[in-house]
Amino acid sequence: MTEPAYPLTEQEAETLRSASRLESLRREAQVLSQSVLVPGSPAQLWPVLAYTDFLNQKVGMQATQNTYLTRNYGSTWMHAQTKNSGLAVAYEELPYEWSAPDYYHVERIHSKGPLKYLRFGVQMQAHTAEQTQVVCEIRFVSHLPTPIAKLLVGKEIEKFIQLFRELGLLLASGTPPAQGFL
Repeated sequence: MTEPAYPLTEQEAETLRSASRLESLRREAQVLSQSVLVPGSPAQLWPVLAYTDFLNQKVGMQATQNTYLTRNYGSTWMHAQTKNSGLAVAYEELPYEWSAPDYYHVERIHSKGPLKYLRFGVQMQAHTAEQTQVVCEIRFVSHLPTPIAKLLVGKEIEKFIQLFRELGLLLASGTPPAQGFL
């Protein structure tokens, strides 16, 4: 079985992923965040809140179709395609940065869809022995006018915050989160 062809030429992917483009997008990015107090410690919440495929599915995103490009000097690039809110999106995904149980984030440089750039992150900090403050942050650059983009991104954050609330309550009640969502 052969691997599917990478959907961008190596030059196109290299241009999207270039350090100068990434730095420019990071400087241009708008930032929206929201936080919620969730029952449990960061260590208790981490296995659930870091299960990103599960979280994405539960907020209504479709599964991604991932294609990989092995580079001659040892690295691998990942291109993902999916639909979000009915819109086709495609992006070069950079490696996740994880520091369990404190935070994770991922950056995506879009080649298709309403965004040019997205950095999604979750941060957890103990608030008390029984509660954790969970912050969901999205940094983005959009093709859409800023007020519309902020509204749409804000709605996505609200979906994650509601999900974090529900997951925390399931954990606090002793119900395994996956079972609680069946």
